[in-house]
Amino acid sequence: NAMESSWDQATRHGRLVVKDITESLPKLLDQVKEQQLDLKNLECRKMTLDDLFISMTGRHLDDNP
Repeated sequence: NAMESSWDQATRHGRLVVKDITESLPKLLDQVKEQQLDLKNLECRKMTLDDLFISMTGRHLDDNP
């Protein structure tokens, strides 16, 4: 199962990109419970074309080259 993650310690926000949410979400929630983390917000959405472009190039579509 392909997975990509990032964490910003300053804002205490993370991002997890997975291929199969139905397989990955229960595992994520189990880890949150096991580590006694305080999960305040969780957003699940499909990847957009802009998300895909950023993941492949590291920049937004409207960024200057």
